[in-house]
Amino acid sequence: IRPAPMPTPVDSYADTPAGVPAPAAAPAPPAPTDGLAGDGLVGDVDKTVVSPRPTDDDLDATVVVARKRGVRRSLVLDDGRTFALSGASVVIGRNPMGDPGEQRLPISDTTRTLSKTHARLVVHDDEWRLTDLHATNGVVVVEENGTETLLDPGESVTGNGRFILGEVGMHVVAERDS
Repeated sequence: IRPAPMPTPVDSYADTPAGVPAPAAAPAPPAPTDGLAGDGLVGDVDKTVVSPRPTDDDLDATVVVARKRGVRRSLVLDDGRTFALSGASVVIGRNPMGDPGEQRLPISDTTRTLSKTHARLVVHDDEWRLTDLHATNGVVVVEENGTETLLDPGESVTGNGRFILGEVGMHVVAERDS
């Protein structure tokens, strides 16, 4: 079997007179009809795709890694709004400022009782640690029996129930992957 002739490359059509169309490309050679690919291999082998292993300089390659199942946490407000907690430490407020690496969780508040930077929430397992960041309207922690405790400015408390920032009530929900 002879290899198909290679088309002659054309570098430029600069020599083509104005108004004359450029020459058409040569048609592709017909596909073999005897069940063999152009190089003499069976046609099915010609369709096999082999991907090379990625190298350090292969920017288009993506390697899939196994992830452990974990816990997704959300902050659920009394009005039903839900916010994903993506960081270990979350600063909550209308327009919160936090340290590098902390999740900043802005919550719109029509009552305007939520401070710009109101509280820091650190969630670990089924408990949270809540710190009042000197908020104007304070942080209230609600006990299981309904008792409310107002934190002092800068005070931290550990819990697992509901809390109120200004007049905005909320609690943390954890969903475990199965």
